[in-house]
Amino acid sequence: MHVSPCAFAASLFVCIEAAAVEPARDKFLEPPKPGTFLSAVALTLGGAVYVEHRRDLEEGFSMLTTSASMIATQGYSEASIGADARLLFLSVATTAGVRDVWHNFAFAPGQSATRDERKARDKTGDHNVAVWPFAEARVRMSIPLDLFFWNTTATLRWEGGEGRAFDWFHANVHDAGLFGKIESSFLFRHRAIGAVGPWGRYMRLGDAGAMRDEWSVGGQWIVAPWKKRDDVIVAQALVTPGDQNFGFHILGTPLYAMLIYRATFSVK
Repeated sequence: MHVSPCAFAASLFVCIEAAAVEPARDKFLEPPKPGTFLSAVALTLGGAVYVEHRRDLEEGFSMLTTSASMIATQGYSEASIGADARLLFLSVATTAGVRDVWHNFAFAPGQSATRDERKARDKTGDHNVAVWPFAEARVRMSIPLDLFFWNTTATLRWEGGEGRAFDWFHANVHDAGLFGKIESSFLFRHRAIGAVGPWGRYMRLGDAGAMRDEWSVGGQWIVAPWKKRDDVIVAQALVTPGDQNFGFHILGTPLYAMLIYRATFSVK
């Protein structure tokens, strides 16, 4: 079949133009815009509201972000404030707040804290309400690598309260007090699909008075669904094979799974 040079050029132009108007579903990986923004977030069995004020320190190079948030989900609610200073690929952040755990599972040292035990307590109503403050400091390195995006965050977190309890945020069991966490994701990015790739987490935790290491592996998929908005959809999962305490007991497996939709609005 013969195609004339003019026809070929016309079809090539149409393809290039179509690619140009295709929404960039990985645009959330670009540096954030300055301004004040309100985000409404729908979580698996919950929701949250975030307010952020972003101010350029040096345009395109550094930014200071202050924020406040409120979250309510199946097991707890919390309110927090935070600040994040970014210098090119490196950012340093801090957050402080109060958590109200209205579905608190507390365990004495040596007492079973497995998913089956928590499921049994759910049936009998054997849980209580606990309120405690928390604070954390984070250092994050975000490295764009053309078709990939590598993000690693190290966190040092302190939680008040007493004793040993199930942590609804991390889906594990640990003592109150100080613990550490390192998370890393290596995402393949493409304007048509967003960003997808493996995600790993290491935690150093106090548990029944002794320190232990916890390793979790999984993946993330993040996509900006709309062309003219900054909304994102996030699907993420982590598994800790063989750990009878890890994971949401309603799932019955050592699995953390979350689906998130975040709608963001600019506040004039």
